Formats: sequence, C-alpha cells, structure tokens
Amino acid sequence: MKKDVLTQEEQQQQIEGLKSFPFFHGPNLDVYGFSYWLYDCLTRDGYENIRPNEIMDLLLELAVPCATEKGHIFEAPILDMNEDKKWFYPEGKTILLHIAPISSFIHDFIYEIGDRYLKVAHDIEVPNFAYWLKREDIFTFTYLHTFFSQLRGLMKQVTSLRAMLMELHLSKNFGVEFGSLSASLKEKDELHKYAHNRINMAIEQEFYLEAITLTESIISDRLSMVLYLRGEKAKSKTLNKLVVLSSAILPDTLSHRIDEWRQLRNFALHNLVRSSPIDKQVSPSEFNTKAKDIAISGNKLVADLEVWFDGFLADEMNPYNIRISDKLERMN
Repeated sequence: MKKDVLTQEEQQQQIEGLKSFPFFHGPNLDVYGFSYWLYDCLTRDGYENIRPNEIMDLLLELAVPCATEKGHIFEAPILDMNEDKKWFYPEGKTILLHIAPISSFIHDFIYEIGDRYLKVAHDIEVPNFAYWLKREDIFTFTYLHTFFSQLRGLMKQVTSLRAMLMELHLSKNFGVEFGSLSASLKEKDELHKYAHNRINMAIEQEFYLEAITLTESIISDRLSMVLYLRGEKAKSKTLNKLVVLSSAILPDTLSHRIDEWRQLRNFALHNLVRSSPIDKQVSPSEFNTKAKDIAISGNKLVADLEVWFDGFLADEMNPYNIRISDKLERMN
C-alpha cells in the first residue's frame, strides 16, 4: 500500500482539519459526506482497494434495518452546492441518518470495512471492530476518532446514558444480568442528589460536620463505583484505602486533592476534643472556622469529582470509542 507523500506541515494541516470536521447536522449524520471523506482518509493511508460508493452502500445496508423510526433516515438537498461539492454530492442531495440507529451498527460497519473490502488478515479469536486499523494510519484514525468523539458528545445528551454505561460494565465484570440494576442505580442517583442538597443546606446553616461527613460519603461512593466499573469489588474500604486503590485511575491532581482533603476531614472529625493534653488546644471558634473551610472546599471537591466521573463514564468507559488493541498492534 502506497501512502500519499506530504510534507510534515501539509500533513499536520490536514490532520488539524480532520479534528474539527463537522460530521453531524443537528442529530443527523451526512451519509454522502461521511463516506467520501472516510474513503479519502483510507486512500491517504494507503488503502487503495475500496471506493466511496462501497463505503456508502455498506453504511446504508447496516443502517436501514436499524432505522425503524420514521424520519431516522431521509434524503435532503444540498443547499450550498458548488463545484467542489459535486465530487461527493453528484446528484445535489445527500442522505441524512439520525444518531439513534447509528449506535446499533457502527461497530459492525467499521469491522466490515476491513473484513469485506480491505481484506486485512486478522485473528478471528479477537474480532476487534477496528482490527484493521494501525497506529500509523494517522488520517483514518484521526477521522474516526473525531467521529466517535462527536457521537459521544451527542449521546451525553441522552439522560439514560450514564446509568446504561454503569450497568453495562457492572454486568460485564460481576456477571449480573443486564437490566437488573436499573432500579438500584436510579435510587443511588436520587441519594446523591439528596446528599448534595443536604450538604449545601448544612453549610448554609453552619452544620459543618454534617456537611463534611456527607462529603466523605459521596467521595467514597464515587471512588468505590470507579473500582467496581473496573472490575474490583470495593466493599467497605476506608477512604484512605479507596484513594490508594483509585490513584492509578484518577488524574494525579484530583487524587492528591482528595487525599489532602481526607487529612483535613480527619482533623475536623477527631481533633476538637480528642487531642494531646500537652499540645495547645483548639478553641471552639478556631475549630468552627477550620470546619467551615473544610466543608466548603469538600463541596467544591465533590463537584469536580462529579465532573470527572461523568467524563470517565461518557468517554473512557464508553464503548463508542475507537481503540487499537495492544495485541493487534503487536500483530501489525
């Protein structure tokens, strides 16, 4: 396979363009445009035995049976036609495909490109959906990576996605039947909302120890859930142990902040009365000031942890992501 010979500057410019390529018009994928530019990226990476109409035909072959709802797939005119666009809109129109059915077949679509058209040899025991994609296929990888990123962005707007992803990984790791945890996860979300509201109320009413205790509970639960999603039972481990176990998953800055707050929490819950008789005692007013600071900083920490946790689910733990497995990298 012969790749396009580009200068480093030209290659970087084209890659940057792919990173901002607009795949979706609202909730709909432009099938013609998607197929043509995927073909263009494949040829730039040296895959010559495929044509743009084959990509589009494959996409529609898999999409049509999944697009059961009216309006999920339809023809639309190109309103801003010009000479350049005639290459991939020869009839002055395209097909728009709603995001809803895409999630049902997109892995099969990418797999079939390699299996049916590119004829790339693969290990049938590892039917990775992107088995044919190599790290040096920079144009195709960037194109598909951007596509999946935009797909995930649209899926984040689906309120049930978070619970679905958690249940997907819990059922996979612990042999629980998919669908059996929905009620429990919904109850857990309701408890988190209640705890968040209670923390804010406690801080407002100066019940700082209550806010700190609830903050620790939320942090411990989130770290436990992270470990569960990675296949490890957290059970009733202490916050200190949870921080240690999750440190390889959390961003370093966030992990350090949690550990620092954990130590402040120890001061707030244990150091007002329980202290050495030979040390200077903490006055009630000084303790109250410190407890307030710890409660407020803990509340901010929880908010940042929730933002990271949502990203952890919606991106890293999301099956709609283009990945190249280590085994397949070694094979190539």
